Amino acid sequence: MTMNLAMGDDRTLLGAPTAPSGPALFTWAAWGASLALALVYVGSFGKNVPFRDEWEATVPFLTGEYPLTFERLWAQHSEHRIVLTRLVQVSLMRLGGGDFRVGMYFNVSLCAAIAAALVRAARRLRGRYAYQDAVFPLLLLQVGHYETFLRGDTVGNVLGTALACVLLLIILRGCAATALRRAALAGACLLLLPFCGGNGICLAPAFSAWLVYAAIADLRNRSRGDRLAGLLELGAIVMLYIIIYIYSIGWQKPTWAGTYQGLAPVMRTALEFLTAGLGPAARSGFGSTWPYSGAAVPLLMLLPAGALAAAAWRWREERLRALGLLLFLAAFTSLALGVGYGRAGMGPGIGFFPHYALLATPALCGAYLAWEAYAPRGFAGLVGAAISTLACMCYVPNLYEAWSVGTARRAIMNAFEEDVKAGMPPRKLVQRPHATVIGLYSELPDLLPSRVRTLRSRDINQFRRAHLMPVVPLRIKPAALHDIIWKDGAGKATGHDPYLIYRFPKPQYAWGIRLTCSYEGHMDDPAAFQAFWKLSGRNEFTEGERTAVFTIRENEREIILPIDDVIDSLRIDPDVRPRDFRISRLELIREPDPSLSVLR
Repeated sequence: MTMNLAMGDDRTLLGAPTAPSGPALFTWAAWGASLALALVYVGSFGKNVPFRDEWEATVPFLTGEYPLTFERLWAQHSEHRIVLTRLVQVSLMRLGGGDFRVGMYFNVSLCAAIAAALVRAARRLRGRYAYQDAVFPLLLLQVGHYETFLRGDTVGNVLGTALACVLLLIILRGCAATALRRAALAGACLLLLPFCGGNGICLAPAFSAWLVYAAIADLRNRSRGDRLAGLLELGAIVMLYIIIYIYSIGWQKPTWAGTYQGLAPVMRTALEFLTAGLGPAARSGFGSTWPYSGAAVPLLMLLPAGALAAAAWRWREERLRALGLLLFLAAFTSLALGVGYGRAGMGPGIGFFPHYALLATPALCGAYLAWEAYAPRGFAGLVGAAISTLACMCYVPNLYEAWSVGTARRAIMNAFEEDVKAGMPPRKLVQRPHATVIGLYSELPDLLPSRVRTLRSRDINQFRRAHLMPVVPLRIKPAALHDIIWKDGAGKATGHDPYLIYRFPKPQYAWGIRLTCSYEGHMDDPAAFQAFWKLSGRNEFTEGERTAVFTIRENEREIILPIDDVIDSLRIDPDVRPRDFRISRLELIREPDPSLSVLR
């Protein structure tokens, strides 16, 4: 077995400047390309509207419906208490002027920072770059994390991942870092983990075990600074378990998470979770890679674990670092088992949910670095090469799935944005086909529509419609005529199929269209009036729907057409026979008016 102690010796970084090596150029080019692709992905498919949990977890804080107090921040969301997540997300959105994409770009940027730090850690560990160090951006910045990159409310997953990786970097420094600095940084990260949600709770015990060992080692030293560090570490551990205890008070498991189904489903879901760190391709990227991928990932964690256990047993001076890396792998095993226990009741495959993928990625990063530090002689680079190969094999299938999901989601979100911009009322938004996809669930008829109304009243982004006029006069001329001569608001039919088409400057929601139509001459033969409406690109003028037909016996008649939809075109057929007519008023009505008689 070999030991790489370069992590504790900075002299390799302080020598004379040298030209970047091929591995260095390759690794940083992979980092830059992965970051650029992730930013392009968010720019192409991220939309500036709330999505799913943001309606409940973020929008009320943004609009002022919920005060930004600790009580509100501490309130349980699903099975999590996401104090840090809420605080960071709301702060980001307020700094960004209420833009829901700020969280998406923050997620990408933080993942890029983590990947860069781990690349540098690998370089410090062995004293040089290696081509397989590109695995860090390939794992952390691959767009297979689309549920993280396209949702601002997943910032908690990214923060938890970042805190775990900071702890990994502290562990890698081992005895090279000063005890006080290690105690302060590690203690702060450990105390922040529970505030990221249940994932932090699952990770905390293993990390706290390492900090207990570090505290005991520091207290045995005669140095005053080391003893102070030991007391700080013990204090952080005590505070951690106080927080976890308070976390459990009043905690309730949501009913939708299912019930305990036995050990086998738990283990299956835990393996699915660990494998998901490679991205969605680990499930089905090459036809059907599961369950083979489920065997590869645990094996790649077990090999470094064995090497770490041997190093901790044989070399006392390396015990702090080796034990820390071993417990790092144990922390993510604990997280996998926690996900298995909490989600196995939802059925097979739930561990592959893309929302969890980033949470599992540090396990592979930790296995890579642990093997680099303590690989048996003659086997250095084995685990790193295997993880890099898997990451490369999954990259293109992950990209393909991410692009497919992004394209479908963009279409849904664009349709929602069009309805919002057109002024569609909340009661109608929750009835649209895309409503459940974005989180406007019809089974919550009062809560979520009220959030839409609040966003509008606050003039936030796409919802800047606070001053919508209830009645809008349509001062537009016909855009198309058929069998009609038109002049100054009057038409003269010249054939047996006269009609005219109005096109609005932009799509608009209309509860109804009010128009006044008058006819010349005697009305012994009633006029057969018909109207059609549509939204271009979504539907067409058809006889069976979006139409109203009725008979007019008066020379002048006010008509209210029952639209209740977003439209941009209106077709009027004044009569089936040649007849002179005039349209003297055309108005769009946005709000229901009980005093109006609407044609049904």
